[in-house]
Amino acid sequence: MDQSGGGRIALPAPVGAALLAGVMRRLTASQLVAADATLRAASLGTVAVLAAAGRLTPLVYVLLLAVSSLLHAWGSAGTYTLIAEVLPEQDRVVGNALLSTFNQAAFILGAGPGRRADRADRPGLGHRRRRGELRRPGGRVLARGGPADNR
Repeated sequence: MDQSGGGRIALPAPVGAALLAGVMRRLTASQLVAADATLRAASLGTVAVLAAAGRLTPLVYVLLLAVSSLLHAWGSAGTYTLIAEVLPEQDRVVGNALLSTFNQAAFILGAGPGRRADRADRPGLGHRRRRGELRRPGGRVLARGGPADNR
């Protein structure tokens, strides 16, 4: 699964890796990272613009997410190659560990505390959430509180 992309679409990355191998193998590690970041920014920026304009359909959304993931395998490889190129040999394990830790933290935290899934101004997500509740996207409560809190 595409971990840094939030697990959205995992298939385009291996497809992009296979189909674009000839072109991508000629690029340096920093060029691979830049190509991946540029494509992701353009695709996801287009999602934001279309959503703000009210012109984002589910099909276009899925296609843009697929495009944003197309070069991700190459970008990820470029990132780890940069660690190997930039850091001295004795620091590479630490560099890889830090990079992996940050990637996992970004995957777990997602968009961060500024983005809430229970906002009343978003269609379909108008339900209110109590502290300690775990809800499905549709609003059904899956769990409440912790072990000591049995409401």
